[in-house]
Amino acid sequence: MKRVAGMFALVLALVATTASVKAQSKTSINGTWKMNVSKSQAEEGIQGITVKFEQTGATLREDLSMLTPDGERKATLNYTMDGKESMNRWGSREVKSTAKSEGDSLTLEWKGEDHSLLRKITVSQDGKVMTMVVRQVSPGGQREDTIVLDKQ
Repeated sequence: MKRVAGMFALVLALVATTASVKAQSKTSINGTWKMNVSKSQAEEGIQGITVKFEQTGATLREDLSMLTPDGERKATLNYTMDGKESMNRWGSREVKSTAKSEGDSLTLEWKGEDHSLLRKITVSQDGKVMTMVVRQVSPGGQREDTIVLDKQ
């Protein structure tokens, strides 16, 4: 009986250690990230993107700036990390936003009246490169872009 209890304690210790190592290896998205134009495959006309993420507990704030031929577009978006909807604005549009952590990636989704945008975000192991796979659906069709951003 003591031997079984000892093995059970060992298994629990291994599980706890594995969970701790996994939690430590998850790279933070916090910080400022700037688009690497030469490595990105973006919608025509996007000349640059800068994103600043700040996660505090279960709240994520995103300051987004996009440079286009028409000028700079900026937005501040707030999410809860529990997958619940938050209301945000992108320009004059109101969007329902969700954020959900899935393994080593983060999914941010916006849904507007006639437009949806889903971004799957991953960060390199060294924490220096962020990749966003962006899927957009609008009345004009559907498209997918890959945006590579470098940590500043």
